[in-house]
Amino acid sequence: MRKGSKLSIYGENLTTDNKNTTHVFILSDDSYREVKVLEANPFKVTIEIPDDFESGTYYSIKLHNGHGGEYGWTEAPEKIVYQKSNVTDWEDKKISVTDFGAVPNDRIDDSSAIQQAVNSAQDGDTIYFPAGEYLCDSTVKAITYLRFVGEGSDKVKIKIGSNIKKDSSVLDIAACPTEITGITFEDIRKTEFQGNFITIKGDNVVSETYNAFIHDCKFYQSSEKVASYAKAITIQQLTSVIIENNYFESTGLLYANGASKLFINNNEFYGTGRVATCNLNCMLLWKTNMLDASGNKFYGKDLLTDDSGILQTGECTVGRTFAVQQGARNVYIADNTIERTGIPKENAGEQIMLEEITNEYYGGVSSATSDTVTLSDNLSTTPKKNDTITIVSGNGLSQWRYIKSVKGNVVTVSEPWTLVPDSTSKVLIANGFNNFVVYKNKMNGYKNYNEDFSATCGVQIYGNTHNCFITENDFSNMPYGVCVTSHYITENNRKDQNIVYWTQIDNNKISNVSKGIRYILARISTPGTGKVPMVTSLGVVIRNNEFSDITDFKFATKKGLGGAAVLLGTPNLNFNTNGETVTWSGEWQSGALIESNVFKNCEKANVLLYKHQASTVLCNNDISESVSNLYTVASGGTEPIVIK
Repeated sequence: MRKGSKLSIYGENLTTDNKNTTHVFILSDDSYREVKVLEANPFKVTIEIPDDFESGTYYSIKLHNGHGGEYGWTEAPEKIVYQKSNVTDWEDKKISVTDFGAVPNDRIDDSSAIQQAVNSAQDGDTIYFPAGEYLCDSTVKAITYLRFVGEGSDKVKIKIGSNIKKDSSVLDIAACPTEITGITFEDIRKTEFQGNFITIKGDNVVSETYNAFIHDCKFYQSSEKVASYAKAITIQQLTSVIIENNYFESTGLLYANGASKLFINNNEFYGTGRVATCNLNCMLLWKTNMLDASGNKFYGKDLLTDDSGILQTGECTVGRTFAVQQGARNVYIADNTIERTGIPKENAGEQIMLEEITNEYYGGVSSATSDTVTLSDNLSTTPKKNDTITIVSGNGLSQWRYIKSVKGNVVTVSEPWTLVPDSTSKVLIANGFNNFVVYKNKMNGYKNYNEDFSATCGVQIYGNTHNCFITENDFSNMPYGVCVTSHYITENNRKDQNIVYWTQIDNNKISNVSKGIRYILARISTPGTGKVPMVTSLGVVIRNNEFSDITDFKFATKKGLGGAAVLLGTPNLNFNTNGETVTWSGEWQSGALIESNVFKNCEKANVLLYKHQASTVLCNNDISESVSNLYTVASGGTEPIVIK
């Protein structure tokens, strides 16, 4: 960091009364000071770095939200180091591509000239594009760290020619840090292009210098009906990535694998996919640690010319906006606008989707100490550092910890157990989703959302999740608001159990949907026993939400299944893949608080409780006259505790 830089701190309950005030202090070994807070909300606080720190000195950050006295202090797990320069400061020579034979606007391939300019450069140089259009028929590769700068995205355009090979990129970068700015990229191919505009590959396991900054660029895929299956940008194993202030008209924005400190901010995206298979995921994010995706705007492209609010199959739109897969932690998705999204007749509409249904171990405990667990069964794969271990039944139920190390069958955890597990306990180990915030997003689907099948919803969680906060969002005109799904498929198949623990859904507005908030256990398969011997969802808080105009589905295959604001438990449907009926009366979805919500015009039910939910508390909810009872108990569900 350097003077004048902004620094953001992420967490929960960071502000006084969860509003916009807090106190942040920066400490060195012998001094501390309170610093200026630029912006604050309960989950993110942004400060300004003072201008008189010592270069090379490490500083700690502490925060106090005004509550709790001495117990209210929070210290950031990472220190910051003060430097005189940033990765975005480039001081070496500028190399113009025109000096190597690139001729703007002549419609002749310029890729060889651009490659020669790149080859002549040394680490830290700038490859400069004067105003004009450049044609690239071949991939340009960079093995030194450079910045690529155009005179401006309205003045410089790189056109992608027809000879770029399948699965290749226009810019293929294998050295970082890198910066790309002030350039428009346009695909002029008339055949399917399965490559990217930009690919950047690093190795953040070995080096912490694989950083990338892509900003103030524009990306246009072909106007022909040959949309690319690939994203505009691909990044792999990078340490710190900023993608901001860009404009996209494409089938996808980003594929990221193994990124840490990924910032996707203030971009504008119009989906151009003509068929669903081209446009399932706007952003596909794998194995991400620390993501801030905020201030972006995503639109179905037909919104530019059609304001009817109706969307038909095959029209330009956005399928899934954020598809987060293969584990992620410390994620902040906030202040985004997502309009006219979800593809009719397709299973491709979950706007924020956490998709992970496998685990690494499910089984018993033979012994434990304050910070270890000895597993009773052998591990088929060795868990990794920062995977999670959760107690899912028996002594210590609901506790979870990060894994610090594994030796044989002994797992050492990141901090001591509050209640030490024992032989009655069962644990689940997974690389799941931890510490997720979905805050102040606006998602609006399409007015005919309930007339045909679509998987469109605001947030979809598919298990193995801890600490998810869905707060102050606006979901409208889509089949589902929030869907939370856990799975259990036979104790002998240990990769197919997953859980959802400690989710809080509060202060949202959910209107014109067929199902508001849904917690279910799906894909049940328990050969020979009909028993689910673990708690699959626990610690649910549904508070201060407003539900309005919750309608049933109109089409035959789903008619009668909609019209409820909150659904909790396992429906009376047979998900058993072995043809058995699950008959066990256990309480595998437990511990839900449904409090201080407002229900208006819910066609079928305000709160629908299925079987296998337990310890549900209803408190201080406000209902309209359209459904006279606050809740309905269906399919053998357990009566809740009701507090007026």
